[in-house]
Amino acid sequence: MHVRQLSMAIAATLALAACSQNGNGPGPAGQKVSFAVATRPAGAAPAPAFAVAAAPETLAVGNDTIVFDTVQVLLRKVNLERSSATEDCENEQEDGNSNSQNAAPISASDGNDGHSDDCEEVNAGPLILPLPLSEGASHVFSVQVDTGTFGSVHFQIHKPTDDPGDQALVTQHREFTAISVRVIGQFNGTDFSYTNDLTANQHMQLPSPISVTDATPVDLTIMVEIATWFKDQGGNLVDPASAATGQPNEGLVTDNIKTSFHAFKDHDHDGEDDDHEGGQHD
Repeated sequence: MHVRQLSMAIAATLALAACSQNGNGPGPAGQKVSFAVATRPAGAAPAPAFAVAAAPETLAVGNDTIVFDTVQVLLRKVNLERSSATEDCENEQEDGNSNSQNAAPISASDGNDGHSDDCEEVNAGPLILPLPLSEGASHVFSVQVDTGTFGSVHFQIHKPTDDPGDQALVTQHREFTAISVRVIGQFNGTDFSYTNDLTANQHMQLPSPISVTDATPVDLTIMVEIATWFKDQGGNLVDPASAATGQPNEGLVTDNIKTSFHAFKDHDHDGEDDDHEGGQHD
């Protein structure tokens, strides 16, 4: 999916409001933080064990091949946690409810309340996030947050609940009834439709803390390594049909999905951590 297509798909399902928890009103300090998503870096050479092609993405190991045509994840909210945080944003997120029915579109002032709270919350969704099947990072949304240094990112993957926002989304996307992950493709030439009802809080420690100042915007990329989803511990591909509910590889693939998410600073949107690649990034 191209960047423009991804942005249009997000706009069709997304109402976002960013706020810092327990804030009491707008304040003067803050800067834009942009979030992007990627499934592989730009220009990355494929690993020796398998080949990766542009969308649709193709993985080949030995005599087995998986082709990804569509990969989607249902997402609830995102938190940025300060490096000096004394509270657990992950627990705050788990206990909270979605306020999607009250969410407002993104604006320059969203999330900027002048308070240095431990958790800067981006109230996202619920939204269906289509993962790009091309190289590099695709922009998803931008929000304004208070200044400070942040060390980790949290978000929820979840199946729909009785929340009105969830039910409104399911009304438009019946294919997501009672599921949070959906993959459409082919395994060894046979069509498959894999779904998962995973509900999980994802806690991603940033490789290097990010500094949000009044002067400099920040770009973050959430990398989702979908190439690892249908692989066993020996690196072999598994049939997605064998990972359905009640099947032998159900737990394997669910665990692979949980551990496939990473976040890092990525100003050039190439799907690589700016602080751990060649060259300098301003």
